[in-house]
Amino acid sequence: MVIPTPGPLYTRYTDQYRRMLRWYSRFERIHSGEDLGDCERLKDDILAFFINCFHLKDWVKWDSGIKPETIEGFINENACLQFCADIANGAKHLALDHGRICTDSGCLRHAILVDKQSSVGKFTLILQESNEEIIDSFEIATTCIQKWREFFFQNNLNV
Repeated sequence: MVIPTPGPLYTRYTDQYRRMLRWYSRFERIHSGEDLGDCERLKDDILAFFINCFHLKDWVKWDSGIKPETIEGFINENACLQFCADIANGAKHLALDHGRICTDSGCLRHAILVDKQSSVGKFTLILQESNEEIIDSFEIATTCIQKWREFFFQNNLNV
């Protein structure tokens, strides 16, 4: 038996924002070592966060009244959201033709990070730039959430 609910599936940028937060919660459980499931599913959950985080910009463009160039400027001013764009576009298109920060698809890797004190391993994605700096993608994800919250506050948008 199917019980339809009223209205379209998703109608507001706030729906996409909450979806992004749900994916972040999954990522947080992975990062903490609480979710030790199948590596492919863990990778999918992490990529889903970045895809939903990056595409929140499209929902805000369509639903908030904020000028598209303001939103694009916000993305381009924040390195974490540029990384987010590269991860999302690389996952969506297989190859990264025009990365904002990553110059090729090879800068994104998956890895098992092992806590030296507890010897517990946790799955994550890392970004390795040409200068060999390694960045844990969970740090990027956390900063992305903070930046989106700041954007909504600065533009008087409810979330």
